[in-house]
Amino acid sequence: MLLTRGVADPTRAARPVPRAMIALALLAAGFVIAREIPALPSGAAFGLAGVAAVLGGVVKGWACRGVMGAACVLFGYGYFMLRVMEAPAPWFAGRSELVQVEGVVLDTPRIERRERSVMAPFGSDGSRLRFDLRLTGAVEGEEVKRASGKVGVVVAGVKESDARPRAGERVRVMGRLEAVEGKRNPGERDGRLWAAQEGRIGTVRLPRMDLIGPALGEGTVLGRAESAWLAFRASMSERAHEILLGGTPSPVKADAGGTGHGRASSEGRALLGALILGEEDRALREVRSSFNRLGLTHVLTISGFHLAVMCGVVLVVLRLGGDLGRWEAAIASSLILAYLAILPFNAPVWRSGLMVLGLIAADGLGRRHDRLAVLSWIAVVILLYRPMEAWSIGFQLSFGLVALLVWLGEFTHGRLFGVRLRGVVRGPEGVGSWVRGSFTRLVSTSLLCGIVATPVVAYHTGLVSPAAVLSSILMVPPITGVLIAGYIVLLLGVVAPPLAGVASQALGAMAEWLAWAVRWMDSVPGTSVDVPRISLGLALAATGVAVYWFVRGRWRDGAGWAMLAVVAGWTIGEFRWSGALARDVLVRVDTLAVGDGTCHLIRSGREAMLWDCGSLTPGVGERLVPRAARALGSGAVPVVLVTHPNLDHFNGVLDAAGPLGVRRVITGEAVARRAEERPASAEAFLLGELRRRGVEVAVVTAGDWIDLGEVRLEFLSPARGTAWGTDNDASLVARVVSQDSAGRSATGHEALVLLTGDIQGGAIATIGTEHPWLRAKVVEAPHHGSVREEAVRFVMGLGPRVVLQSTGPGRAGVAEWGPVRDQAAFYCTAEDGAAWVEVLRDGGVRSGAVRR
Repeated sequence: MLLTRGVADPTRAARPVPRAMIALALLAAGFVIAREIPALPSGAAFGLAGVAAVLGGVVKGWACRGVMGAACVLFGYGYFMLRVMEAPAPWFAGRSELVQVEGVVLDTPRIERRERSVMAPFGSDGSRLRFDLRLTGAVEGEEVKRASGKVGVVVAGVKESDARPRAGERVRVMGRLEAVEGKRNPGERDGRLWAAQEGRIGTVRLPRMDLIGPALGEGTVLGRAESAWLAFRASMSERAHEILLGGTPSPVKADAGGTGHGRASSEGRALLGALILGEEDRALREVRSSFNRLGLTHVLTISGFHLAVMCGVVLVVLRLGGDLGRWEAAIASSLILAYLAILPFNAPVWRSGLMVLGLIAADGLGRRHDRLAVLSWIAVVILLYRPMEAWSIGFQLSFGLVALLVWLGEFTHGRLFGVRLRGVVRGPEGVGSWVRGSFTRLVSTSLLCGIVATPVVAYHTGLVSPAAVLSSILMVPPITGVLIAGYIVLLLGVVAPPLAGVASQALGAMAEWLAWAVRWMDSVPGTSVDVPRISLGLALAATGVAVYWFVRGRWRDGAGWAMLAVVAGWTIGEFRWSGALARDVLVRVDTLAVGDGTCHLIRSGREAMLWDCGSLTPGVGERLVPRAARALGSGAVPVVLVTHPNLDHFNGVLDAAGPLGVRRVITGEAVARRAEERPASAEAFLLGELRRRGVEVAVVTAGDWIDLGEVRLEFLSPARGTAWGTDNDASLVARVVSQDSAGRSATGHEALVLLTGDIQGGAIATIGTEHPWLRAKVVEAPHHGSVREEAVRFVMGLGPRVVLQSTGPGRAGVAEWGPVRDQAAFYCTAEDGAAWVEVLRDGGVRSGAVRR
């Protein structure tokens, strides 16, 4: 092979921007403006867009382009308002209402685990049966009135003997219908916007399966046809599962691992389910984290990469029978559609499917369509169907990286490995030449996509993977091999079922090795780095500079180095000031909405700590807490305090310890005593696992103190050696004071914040006796604001300006706390979402909440 190195011409990368790409950008701009500034009704926006379009037909030149661009933006604005912001209110009255509804089961009911947690063996793992239901009617008395929308049905208790609905069946369900919740915590998306585009109106919660029964009547002809299709689709999915994984997915929790397959699912089998069938399994928990940290997240979500591999397998098989011409595209498209039909319906799968099908169709028509234009029109179609995809990292990376490869793939390969001279007669290429060419293309593709995608991934996830390029080079070939083998096994299951069993065993062994290899690579230090939150401007600038270097960058390119220096300085500045509080703030407390539990993020200066980290909702430490801390601008949170031995105050600590960089955990004598006396307890597991990970564990009592930035936490209770009758009274209680006033008696200075844990009557009485003049600007409502007269009197006597109540719906809005609500700004996380309060240097207080 003749190569001319270093002669790739930058002008080859310069090409006119397709109009379709401009239209896509303008449509997305309209969406963004509508979401941020929803001031104009959709009708008015559409009217203005029409006027602009008509005006564009009159004027010429740049005026025409400007007016038509404005028309596109206005159309996008109006469309987003119509589809998302102006979505009709649900037909039911309140946020939560007891209803009886009828509808069609859209998918096979499966056991769903909301979150996974290291502490799951010590509490509920959140398992429940779930399926989607398309409503056809609501029962009112003896009458069934027409209703529309999609709901999720969640059953808390499932028994082996329970009859379960199947996909396509028409059922009647009685339960509590809850509206879709908005944003509760920093870093969360507003579920109402995503639900509006899908027509989802809420969730029906049932305590048991016997509240599900058959619907009355047979339904319409179209309804029966839909039911037949859904049933057929579910049966095909189960058959594919049986061929590939050796068993049908069961909705019954069959083992301690919670796999629901009648036997423990290995990591390899779980990996196959994710790679080929788009399924999620608890056995995939650790290896999925490894894929994410290595920059291989896209591999475990069926994407264009998977479908491209499938297309390759299909085309190789088809070409064994000769050249089929345009029939190749038709057959490949039909098989992809059939494959998509058996997969669980989700946006990433169908987004990738439409992308691949659109590109195949464009090529199959025999015309030289501009692939960037085709890709842009496909993206426009997807955004019109699902407008909120514009904010999805999956959408941005899927279309962005494919467009990047179409635009710069060949050019980058030429810059790195030289350009082949054209017009030279060559003989057939050997295997070695093919392998060498495939490897160099893998290197150039991995380098281009890995570097350009890094700022986008960092912006969305806070994760930078220095090993992303290397891991792609090393792991994409074996992953591709497993995919090819998986598709062949599926084909064998159809044409030669006896052979599929043996092939499936070999495939499982390949997948086990792949899972091991990914975990081993992830264990190498430095393969991934958690970074502070970066701004959208920095992400865009860094992406632009990366693209510039691939297109025009040279060692002696002064402009390129200058832009790189600006981005580097910008990055250092954002990292340096990330998490810094405003200059006038002495201490800030963020009370996260974790349901029935507690998690306060306390910051002063550039230091941060957590006061408790737990909830009755399992797994809050895996995503909710780290995501909120990052959204708030907090970097590492090296210290966590656990107030007392109740699971809802510490079951998120181990999950959050890694992402938050926890190095020290402080607790009281009650937790340490419980761990020592009960070696099999959750407390013993917590402290033992922390020590195994190298985290320091310290015990404090009344009279001890810790410094945090410019403030000090002074512990008031419990006294050393005190044995309370209840775990709640053993809660650590601390007042937060400025270090300037540290050491003064609690009766002589107003505390900035008083943190109370779950104290009840005994501890409250003792604190009142020992510190009768205790006052505080900000107070945590004791025991999640439970209804206790002594707690209300205690808080009233503290004279707070702000009271923080961390609780679930059960304790929200109780009348007994009315006097406190009248006296102070009262925030309840169940109603207001996450709340925050800042105590200023001049003694003032600022506060607010996500929903206020």
